[in-house]
Amino acid sequence: MIRKPNYLEAIHCVDIWKKKEITYEPVLGGITNNNWKVCVGGEPFFIKIPGKGAGETIDRYNAHMADVIAAKEGIGPKVYYYFEETGVEIFEWLEGYRTLNYGDVFNPVLFHKIIETIRKFHQHKGTVLPVKKSPFEQTNVLFIPVVH
Repeated sequence: MIRKPNYLEAIHCVDIWKKKEITYEPVLGGITNNNWKVCVGGEPFFIKIPGKGAGETIDRYNAHMADVIAAKEGIGPKVYYYFEETGVEIFEWLEGYRTLNYGDVFNPVLFHKIIETIRKFHQHKGTVLPVKKSPFEQTNVLFIPVVH
């Protein structure tokens, strides 16, 4: 199980950031993470901190490797740091982007971009995910079997 740091611990875990001017603000919209925009010496970064209880359902190392693949394919931000003990990841800050929402799949242009991005991810050659699960297998841990 990973240790859940608070946001200040996560921000200060990068040695080369120490003794630099750091500002930070929360980024809203995370479902299983606490997200922050952190500026270090004026350069912005995105920090993803695992939320409470999410460690039981999400394989953070596998998710990190998916982020690495997305960055290599140009469909995700550059990954600067990953701290396995805490599951904290630090990425480049992408200005002008937002997370997808439920309604986006009803926009034909966005829907086709989503499919194109998924296809590009799955056609990646090189880095391999340590664990591969279908969406059904991923959600299996969320359900408790009922015996009649």
